[in-house]
Amino acid sequence: MPTSVPGISTNSGFTLLEIMVTVVLIGIIASFAVLAVRGDDPNERLAREAYRLYARLELEQQEAMLRGEQRGVLFTTTGYSFMVRNGRDEWGVLSDSSLPQSYSLPRGMEMALNVDDRPVVLADSVGRQPQPQVLVLASGELTPFLVTLGVSAEPGDRYALAGDLVGHLQLDQLAP
Repeated sequence: MPTSVPGISTNSGFTLLEIMVTVVLIGIIASFAVLAVRGDDPNERLAREAYRLYARLELEQQEAMLRGEQRGVLFTTTGYSFMVRNGRDEWGVLSDSSLPQSYSLPRGMEMALNVDDRPVVLADSVGRQPQPQVLVLASGELTPFLVTLGVSAEPGDRYALAGDLVGHLQLDQLAP
């Protein structure tokens, strides 16, 4: 016959509180896993890229006015780079900022550029003596341009970013 010690329970098992804490922890871990694994919608990526370009152009415009510099944007088929005018006609990629100066578009995304209402044929990469297609002057003025971003494989949304001569930027979502 087993002997029992006073004050010590011989029942083995889990308390209700232990089970509830375990279930809550499993739920939290599962929700993080679902958020981390979810598919990235191409239209969401497109929207992020369009807003990133808009914000960076706005920032470069403000930096050009604050520093009294001429800046520019060089667009390629795969992305874009921000530049600064170093000398008389010499352009170089910005190096004085903590932000990335060159961006590559995600795979499957396409870009088209019009400058002064004329289409521009974009190069595959930056050449040896790059010249920006869009200028950002120290006065805040811009070369009039229109950049259209879209996902090539899908007929989804497209975004149009336009800049006018007096420096206004406008980002619009175009219907499919």
